[in-house]
Amino acid sequence: MKITEVKVWMVQGIKYNWTLLKIYTDEGYTGVGESTNWPGSPIVYEATKHAGERIIGLDPMQNEFIWTKLYRDLNWIGPYGASLCAISGIEMALLDLKAKKLGVPCYELLGGKYRKDILLYANYWFINGGHNVSDYTEQAKKVKEAGFTGYYTLRRTFRNETDGKHGGSLQCADCAA
Repeated sequence: MKITEVKVWMVQGIKYNWTLLKIYTDEGYTGVGESTNWPGSPIVYEATKHAGERIIGLDPMQNEFIWTKLYRDLNWIGPYGASLCAISGIEMALLDLKAKKLGVPCYELLGGKYRKDILLYANYWFINGGHNVSDYTEQAKKVKEAGFTGYYTLRRTFRNETDGKHGGSLQCADCAA
């Protein structure tokens, strides 16, 4: 089996862009990956396209070889940043492809299942409104109604809406529905 194509897309998101990729093979297997960094840099998009060109014709089942090859090939750019984001996304896609070929869940390639269930939390859930307690509380209630068991936010201190002084912070208790 050989890699025949690597397609890369930059998809516009709410807060930042996503760099997604798909690896294709001559046997019809595909794998998907994501090489996004914050804030969804076009540099990572271009690095992923460049790295993808370097693996055409290789055996996708040799994911460790490909990772090492890309790391060494791109090391002159620097062994971190955009090049490592690109390598990471390609590694995800290779593992996805390999798991499909072997007929196993991807987690089996990473040491096996660890948990039966995983709690789902929302990240970048605050997308509308002002940065005040009432707007955050209202949106946090919507996150809970959507089925999330938690949400990620930095602990924030807000100005009191009536007198402008600092007061109060949003906590989970504020969002109880």
